[in-house]
Amino acid sequence: MKLTIIIPTLNRKKSLFQTLESYKKYKKDYDEMIIIDQSNESIENEVVREYEKVRYIHYPFPSLTKARNIGIAESKGDILVFSDDDIEILPNTLNNIKKFFSENKDVSLIGAFNEFEKEKLSKKINLKNILSCLIGKRNIFKLKKGHVVNSIFGNFPVDINFDTNNFIETEWAMGFFFACRRKLIEKW
Repeated sequence: MKLTIIIPTLNRKKSLFQTLESYKKYKKDYDEMIIIDQSNESIENEVVREYEKVRYIHYPFPSLTKARNIGIAESKGDILVFSDDDIEILPNTLNNIKKFFSENKDVSLIGAFNEFEKEKLSKKINLKNILSCLIGKRNIFKLKKGHVVNSIFGNFPVDINFDTNNFIETEWAMGFFFACRRKLIEKW
Protein backbone atom coordinates (compact mmCIF):
# COMPACT_ATOMS: atom_id res chain seq x y z
CA MET A 1 0.00 0.00 0.00
CA LYS A 2 1.61 3.25 -1.17
CA LEU A 3 1.10 6.44 0.81
CA THR A 4 1.26 9.96 -0.65
CA ILE A 5 1.31 13.13 1.44
CA ILE A 6 -0.20 16.23 -0.20
CA ILE A 7 0.65 19.61 1.32
CA PRO A 8 -0.79 22.83 -0.11
CA THR A 9 0.95 26.01 1.04
CA LEU A 10 0.61 29.75 0.51
CA ASN A 11 3.23 32.29 1.61
CA ARG A 12 4.20 30.31 4.73
CA LYS A 13 7.75 29.27 4.00
CA LYS A 14 8.83 29.03 7.65
CA SER A 15 5.83 26.91 8.64
CA LEU A 16 6.24 24.70 5.58
CA PHE A 17 9.91 24.00 6.37
CA GLN A 18 9.09 23.21 10.00
CA THR A 19 6.42 20.78 8.82
CA LEU A 20 8.82 19.21 6.31
CA GLU A 21 11.39 18.75 9.08
CA SER A 22 8.72 16.95 11.07
CA TYR A 23 7.92 14.60 8.17
CA LYS A 24 11.61 14.08 7.41
CA LYS A 25 11.91 11.98 10.57
CA TYR A 26 9.41 9.50 9.12
CA LYS A 27 10.40 9.45 5.43
CA LYS A 28 10.51 5.65 5.46
CA ASP A 29 6.78 5.66 6.29
CA TYR A 30 5.59 7.33 3.07
CA ASP A 31 6.30 6.84 -0.62
CA GLU A 32 6.02 10.38 -1.93
CA MET A 33 5.19 13.89 -0.83
CA ILE A 34 3.72 16.52 -3.11
CA ILE A 35 3.91 20.18 -2.18
CA ILE A 36 1.64 22.54 -4.08
CA ASP A 37 3.01 26.01 -3.45
CA GLN A 38 0.62 28.82 -4.28
CA SER A 39 2.99 31.54 -3.09
CA ASN A 40 4.09 34.39 -5.30
CA GLU A 41 7.65 33.14 -5.50
CA SER A 42 8.81 29.57 -6.02
CA ILE A 43 11.06 27.92 -3.42
CA GLU A 44 11.52 24.75 -5.45
CA ASN A 45 15.33 24.72 -5.31
CA GLU A 46 15.35 24.90 -1.51
CA VAL A 47 12.70 22.20 -1.11
CA VAL A 48 14.15 19.74 -3.63
CA ARG A 49 17.69 20.24 -2.30
CA GLU A 50 16.72 19.61 1.33
CA TYR A 51 14.10 16.87 1.19
CA GLU A 52 13.88 13.40 -0.37
CA LYS A 53 10.76 11.93 -1.94
CA VAL A 54 9.32 15.42 -2.45
CA ARG A 55 7.82 16.77 -5.65
CA TYR A 56 7.32 20.49 -5.72
CA ILE A 57 4.65 22.13 -7.87
CA HIS A 58 4.41 25.90 -8.08
CA TYR A 59 0.85 27.00 -8.84
CA PRO A 60 0.65 30.76 -8.21
CA PHE A 61 -3.14 31.01 -7.95
CA PRO A 62 -4.47 30.66 -4.39
CA SER A 63 -7.09 27.97 -4.01
CA LEU A 64 -6.91 25.21 -1.42
CA THR A 65 -9.32 23.08 -3.44
CA LYS A 66 -7.33 23.44 -6.66
CA ALA A 67 -4.10 22.75 -4.82
CA ARG A 68 -5.51 19.53 -3.36
CA ASN A 69 -6.88 18.52 -6.76
CA ILE A 70 -3.48 19.10 -8.37
CA GLY A 71 -1.91 16.96 -5.66
CA ILE A 72 -4.43 14.21 -6.30
CA ALA A 73 -3.81 14.30 -10.06
CA GLU A 74 -0.04 14.14 -9.58
CA SER A 75 -0.05 11.47 -6.86
CA LYS A 76 0.66 7.77 -7.21
CA GLY A 77 -0.35 6.55 -3.76
CA ASP A 78 -3.19 4.22 -2.84
CA ILE A 79 -3.71 6.27 0.33
CA LEU A 80 -3.64 10.06 0.11
CA VAL A 81 -2.84 12.04 3.23
CA PHE A 82 -3.88 15.70 3.10
CA SER A 83 -1.79 17.78 5.46
CA ASP A 84 -1.62 21.47 6.23
CA ASP A 85 1.72 23.25 6.11
CA ASP A 86 1.82 23.95 9.84
CA ILE A 87 1.55 20.62 11.60
CA GLU A 88 3.91 18.45 13.63
CA ILE A 89 3.54 14.81 12.64
CA LEU A 90 3.58 12.42 15.56
CA PRO A 91 5.51 9.14 15.70
CA ASN A 92 3.57 6.23 14.19
CA THR A 93 0.90 8.46 12.63
CA LEU A 94 1.64 7.39 9.06
CA ASN A 95 2.08 3.74 10.04
CA ASN A 96 -1.19 3.89 11.98
CA ILE A 97 -2.95 5.24 8.89
CA LYS A 98 -1.58 2.42 6.74
CA LYS A 99 -2.45 -0.17 9.36
CA PHE A 100 -5.97 1.22 9.80
CA PHE A 101 -6.70 1.15 6.06
CA SER A 102 -5.20 -2.36 5.76
CA GLU A 103 -7.40 -3.69 8.55
CA ASN A 104 -10.56 -1.80 7.55
CA LYS A 105 -11.15 -2.40 3.86
CA ASP A 106 -14.62 -0.86 3.99
CA VAL A 107 -13.37 2.51 5.29
CA SER A 108 -12.39 5.07 2.66
CA LEU A 109 -11.84 8.30 4.62
CA ILE A 110 -10.47 9.11 8.06
CA GLY A 111 -9.74 12.35 9.91
CA ALA A 112 -7.31 13.19 12.64
CA PHE A 113 -8.01 11.79 16.05
CA ASN A 114 -6.45 12.45 19.39
CA GLU A 115 -4.99 9.61 21.42
CA PHE A 116 -3.87 11.95 24.19
CA GLU A 117 -7.30 12.91 25.46
CA LYS A 118 -9.35 10.08 26.88
CA GLU A 119 -11.94 12.11 28.76
CA LYS A 120 -15.47 12.68 27.55
CA LEU A 121 -16.57 16.19 26.84
CA SER A 122 -18.72 17.50 29.63
CA LYS A 123 -22.40 16.98 29.06
CA LYS A 124 -22.94 20.66 29.59
CA ILE A 125 -25.43 21.78 26.99
CA ASN A 126 -24.58 25.11 25.43
CA LEU A 127 -25.41 26.86 22.17
CA LYS A 128 -22.26 25.62 20.44
CA ASN A 129 -23.06 21.99 21.30
CA ILE A 130 -26.68 22.35 20.29
CA LEU A 131 -25.74 23.83 16.91
CA SER A 132 -23.16 21.12 16.27
CA CYS A 133 -25.79 18.50 16.93
CA LEU A 134 -28.40 20.16 14.78
CA ILE A 135 -26.21 20.64 11.72
CA GLY A 136 -23.62 17.94 12.19
CA LYS A 137 -25.61 14.82 13.05
CA ARG A 138 -23.88 14.58 16.42
CA ASN A 139 -25.19 13.10 19.61
CA ILE A 140 -24.82 15.73 22.28
CA PHE A 141 -24.05 13.10 24.92
CA LYS A 142 -21.31 11.43 22.87
CA LEU A 143 -19.20 14.44 21.92
CA LYS A 144 -15.48 13.96 22.42
CA LYS A 145 -12.73 16.46 23.05
CA GLY A 146 -9.78 17.02 20.78
CA HIS A 147 -6.91 19.45 20.61
CA VAL A 148 -5.27 21.69 18.09
CA VAL A 149 -2.03 23.51 18.64
CA ASN A 150 -1.70 27.27 18.58
CA SER A 151 -0.94 27.17 14.86
CA ILE A 152 -4.68 27.53 14.39
CA PHE A 153 -3.94 31.21 15.04
CA GLY A 154 -1.11 31.29 12.50
CA ASN A 155 1.76 30.67 14.93
CA PHE A 156 3.63 27.45 14.34
CA PRO A 157 4.72 25.96 17.66
CA VAL A 158 8.48 25.56 17.65
CA ASP A 159 8.39 22.76 20.19
CA ILE A 160 5.30 20.66 20.63
CA ASN A 161 5.19 19.11 24.07
CA PHE A 162 2.08 17.12 24.89
CA ASP A 163 2.68 17.53 28.60
CA THR A 164 2.19 21.30 28.46
CA ASN A 165 -0.97 23.30 27.98
CA ASN A 166 -0.21 24.80 24.58
CA PHE A 167 -3.32 23.20 23.11
CA ILE A 168 -6.73 24.61 22.34
CA GLU A 169 -9.77 22.47 23.04
CA THR A 170 -11.96 21.75 20.01
CA GLU A 171 -15.06 19.74 19.21
CA TRP A 172 -14.83 20.28 15.48
CA ALA A 173 -13.17 18.16 12.85
CA MET A 174 -10.58 20.41 11.28
CA GLY A 175 -9.34 20.19 7.71
CA PHE A 176 -5.70 20.15 8.76
CA PHE A 177 -5.09 16.40 8.41
CA PHE A 178 -7.13 13.65 6.81
CA ALA A 179 -6.52 10.61 4.65
CA CYS A 180 -8.54 8.77 2.03
CA ARG A 181 -8.26 5.91 -0.40
CA ARG A 182 -7.54 6.85 -4.00
CA LYS A 183 -10.43 4.67 -5.10
CA LEU A 184 -12.86 6.93 -3.21
CA ILE A 185 -11.71 9.93 -5.25
CA GLU A 186 -11.68 7.98 -8.51
CA LYS A 187 -15.21 6.77 -7.86
CA TRP A 188 -16.60 10.27 -7.42
